[in-house]
Amino acid sequence: MLKRAGKFQDAKDALERALAIKVAQFGADSPVTIGTILASANMAYEEGQYADARNLADRARQIQERTFGPEHYALAGSWIFAARLDIAQGRLDDAGTDIDRAAMIIAKGLPPNHPANIELLEAKADVARACGKPTDAERHLRAALSVAEKLFEQDYPARRAAIDRLTAELWAQGKFAEAERLQREELSNVELKRGSEHPSTALAVILGSSGRQNEAAALYRRALAVDERAFGPQSEQAAWDHFGLGSLFRRAGQFEEAQTEINLARTAWESQGHVLAANFALEQLALLSSDRGAPAEGVIYLEKMLNIAEQAVGYDSPALVAILAQLGRFYLIADRHEATEKILVRIAGLIGNTTGANSRVFECTSIAG
Repeated sequence: MLKRAGKFQDAKDALERALAIKVAQFGADSPVTIGTILASANMAYEEGQYADARNLADRARQIQERTFGPEHYALAGSWIFAARLDIAQGRLDDAGTDIDRAAMIIAKGLPPNHPANIELLEAKADVARACGKPTDAERHLRAALSVAEKLFEQDYPARRAAIDRLTAELWAQGKFAEAERLQREELSNVELKRGSEHPSTALAVILGSSGRQNEAAALYRRALAVDERAFGPQSEQAAWDHFGLGSLFRRAGQFEEAQTEINLARTAWESQGHVLAANFALEQLALLSSDRGAPAEGVIYLEKMLNIAEQAVGYDSPALVAILAQLGRFYLIADRHEATEKILVRIAGLIGNTTGANSRVFECTSIAG
């Protein structure tokens, strides 16, 4: 709950307290501690603290191996997580090895249509994409969707997520018509089962990206009406609908409408305590300011966005790099060159010598000229 509200430090403190209690009660090597350790590893991963995430994940896996044996199906998730860490750190050969270990464990211990295969296939797609093999990534995502379709109804979250991942991959490969067809078919199935008032925001995104903004806007408004009736006008669901509309209007050059919708999203998220979600709105407002030829105004939004993120993840977290890079670009556009240089120095200090992260510094440096 704390993490969802953007209070990362409080969330980390709660996890550390929980782990300390479990260790005191059951011992440092007890399987009771595994869940808390993995939760801490996942939080470190989300913050870009990959070394800490790996240490925690390795610790949890060692306990699992001692408790259940190295080929127990509980180990599969740990190897998948290790593969995702390897991708983030550019260790693609290691990522492939870890995925093979997970696949072997799942094949031995679980049936082919077990939900664990969905996560495995999606992780295989991540590795394939990182290795520059989009065809393989698409194949794995289609297989994941096939499993999800056998196990879950149309509007079940795991099935919905599998469709969205395959759609995103098709879109990235330029297969626009196929991506839209996939979404339309799922929407038709959901409407047949649940009725015509089921939210359809995923399809609106696809139509918006395809350039049919009017149809996309109508779908977003339809989803907004449903979500407001079901969850309330200040709900998280309604906020995402407003955000989608605002982003769509910004791309269409309808700046006043865009600002109104994005601010409605921001207000709803802030009322719910979702400060990091509200940061998405601040970023869109900054981009909107740039579109309108007012980069100095965009700087104000991005500085506020950075301040919120610093409070959430800490001043020294590598998770700040993307925001800092964005702010550096805006400083440059606004002719604040000294501020741009300070941003570059800070980014370099945050990411150290990791190869993947350093590319971001080189990008910023080339922009700074």
